[in-house]
Amino acid sequence: MTPNKQQRENLSFKAYAVAALIPLLALAFALLKLTPTRVGDGSEYYAMYFAFKYTLRPFMTPVSWAHYDALVNSDAISSMVSLKRLTSQFPALRIGDTADLNHFWMYSAIAAGVSMLVSVAGIALSPHTAFLLTHAVIFAGVSMIALRLAGWKGLAGVVLMTVLSPMIWFMDKVHTEFFTYCFVLGGVIAFSGSQFIAAALLLAIASTQNISFAAIAFTPLLVDIYRRKQRSYSMFELIALAFAALAVFAHPTYYFFRYGVADPQLLAGGAKVGANLKVAYIWLFDPDVGLLPNWPLAIVLVVYGFIARKRFAADKQWAQNYAFFCVCYLAVNLPAQSSTENLNSGATPGLARYATWYIPLFYPLAVEFICAIKRAKRTWRMGSLLILALCLFFTIKYERPELSEAGYVSPSPLSRVIQTHLPHIYNPPGEVFSERYGGIGETPPLLQAYAVVGPDCKKVLMMGGPGPVYGGSGCGFSQDKLKRVVESVASQTSLFHPGDYLHLSAAQAAQAVFECPRHLDFSDLGNVPDGVLSGFSSAEPWGRWSDDLKASLKCIPPKASAIRIQATSFSPNGHRQNVSISIDGAPSKAFVLEGGQQVLDVDLLEKDGKQITIKFRIPDAVSPHSLGFSEDNRNLGIGVRAIDFLP
Repeated sequence: MTPNKQQRENLSFKAYAVAALIPLLALAFALLKLTPTRVGDGSEYYAMYFAFKYTLRPFMTPVSWAHYDALVNSDAISSMVSLKRLTSQFPALRIGDTADLNHFWMYSAIAAGVSMLVSVAGIALSPHTAFLLTHAVIFAGVSMIALRLAGWKGLAGVVLMTVLSPMIWFMDKVHTEFFTYCFVLGGVIAFSGSQFIAAALLLAIASTQNISFAAIAFTPLLVDIYRRKQRSYSMFELIALAFAALAVFAHPTYYFFRYGVADPQLLAGGAKVGANLKVAYIWLFDPDVGLLPNWPLAIVLVVYGFIARKRFAADKQWAQNYAFFCVCYLAVNLPAQSSTENLNSGATPGLARYATWYIPLFYPLAVEFICAIKRAKRTWRMGSLLILALCLFFTIKYERPELSEAGYVSPSPLSRVIQTHLPHIYNPPGEVFSERYGGIGETPPLLQAYAVVGPDCKKVLMMGGPGPVYGGSGCGFSQDKLKRVVESVASQTSLFHPGDYLHLSAAQAAQAVFECPRHLDFSDLGNVPDGVLSGFSSAEPWGRWSDDLKASLKCIPPKASAIRIQATSFSPNGHRQNVSISIDGAPSKAFVLEGGQQVLDVDLLEKDGKQITIKFRIPDAVSPHSLGFSEDNRNLGIGVRAIDFLP
């Protein structure tokens, strides 16, 4: 995979300029088009940035807390955690008036160093810009490593894997995923090019934020020792080994001398060794949190790898080395990740953040796939480009940087298909299923839930709490009736422990259907259960907004000849909402809403006590965020205050 000397000379000017230009263009896009938003643990990294920049210390002091508070109060970054809340989160990590946070400081230290370096030229960077510039610099470095070791195809592989993967979402997020991705990818590139000492150094740097990479950093060294024979180490290699050792031991040594533990999460919470080892497969295969179901390009590369397996096996030594590396990588990371106490974490467009750790392993496949496209005949080349275009479409729709982190409390497309049509074939871990299908995210009421119903309206996850049954969006259930039905079924079986799944029969599910009163009040004090609605947002004091292009309500209606809907619309600056309403497949009735209060009447056929579905189609729904009005990303269309069933 290494270009010859003449190729490297030809690359030395234009290629490295391109490698630097790509991340700079991404940086410009992020700064000009994307709103700075805190996600996940981002507040911790901003806080530690101030610790390094203003006190040159790796822990928080009153001075760095004051700078953090000023950032929060400036509203320069949305969704920041308040000073009071952040200072109270980790009481176990306090010594006097100093404090540590639950994540290591190397990522923040590098960003602070970049900021201080740029300030020498008289340029003052905001904290957010400093982190994004750090991302650009690190990515440029990885791109240049790929160029050096694999030429243009290496650079193309890096760009392909980044743009057509979930990593594009993390590009502008102050979180360690992009940092980890870049250094691990750099390590994989170096390993693939048989630069084992460089690979160890890059993986060691990644280990400063995620300690499990410390063990993986030794893998290239083992291969190097085995393959080196009698060749001596160069001065550069010895220096790299020394820095790798410092990086590997930085994380555990710091916390050991501060608190007597190797990792702060073992003291402050967040990890329990081996807690979820039996579900370690989820990081790769779970439809919601796993990598493969949420990265179409990975499937393409795996299929190509199988087809071209003889090409990879041609270099037997390389194939053995890389297979050994991958086995060690999985053997270390899967158990380490399974020690987390939060399987379904935020700060992600949908899949688990841990799943992104495995993206760099696909680099050799990506490079060879690009070479295959170049070699292929025109028909195969066009077909391959079409497949890549479909992967790009998926990325834009589900993983573009503008999307919020709310994806982690919504099911993925594949998960919804499975749990709606084939619910018996896979039972996810309870935490994943409940937070994705409960309809209330990971809010405190979910911990008190008695059970959660899936989208097939029959699959039930037992939670064991004293609260109601959540989920079942669009099933048309009454929460009270549903709980009584589930309690009855659970009492007749052994499936009543938290984490158990049971399946209602059609007759049992029918017993829980909601019967509409003549007047439905959609306000937060009203009488409309969440389970009878689909495509509507949470209730507000006045009613509910639709938040999708389609919405519906299911229930058994009282005897009536028509329904009357008291509605409004999201119509800023004269924006029209074309709304069509149909009931159980009957011809739809069209309305044009231009704001203000309106009354919409739709005829209702006699149903003799059978469940009906009132469907709304709102093709002109739009988010306030897309119009520049607010950070609200909901696709607002029709706002419903009440529905009356007319005699």
